[in-house]
Amino acid sequence: MNRSELAILSSGKQRAAFRTFTPQKRKQLWLDKFKQIKSLNFSKKEVNHLKIMEEFLKKYDFSKELTKKQEEYLTSWFEEGKLNFKWTPYFLISGFAKLNEDAVLSKKEFKSKFPEVSMRDDLTTPPDEGGGDIDYCDCRWDITCQLAGLGDCSNTSCEGTTFGCGWLGMQSCTSDCSSLY
Repeated sequence: MNRSELAILSSGKQRAAFRTFTPQKRKQLWLDKFKQIKSLNFSKKEVNHLKIMEEFLKKYDFSKELTKKQEEYLTSWFEEGKLNFKWTPYFLISGFAKLNEDAVLSKKEFKSKFPEVSMRDDLTTPPDEGGGDIDYCDCRWDITCQLAGLGDCSNTSCEGTTFGCGWLGMQSCTSDCSSLY
């Protein structure tokens, strides 16, 4: 399954498929996404900053969840991008948390592509997509739910998963968006 095929699935099915991929396949999907991101019009300084992420992607083996140290490193990297290049949460989610076909989205594009109602449906994983009647968690970051107008990522009455959420989909899904309940 390539990124185009993965992108047409609902978020729940994307997470389930991503968890079944080999580490090499996960890495290849993100390198493909990053190649697309790099093709956009960035300043020379932004390109240099993006090279830091590219090096991280090349070195990371995608076989286990990101460590706390790696998460802090990526978060610090993104915060520097926010400060120096005015990167937005939409850039973060569409560029480094979702394997969608769009490289990165502006706020307007994000809201157009993921209006609240469809995003609510997209973030909610029906039991038949997650495995029987188990309610699998579907978020890790508050920002994911907040951008969709769905409250915070704080409802923990769901079954946690490995992979599928957070940075590069390589963090566990630990909660559900609070306003879904």
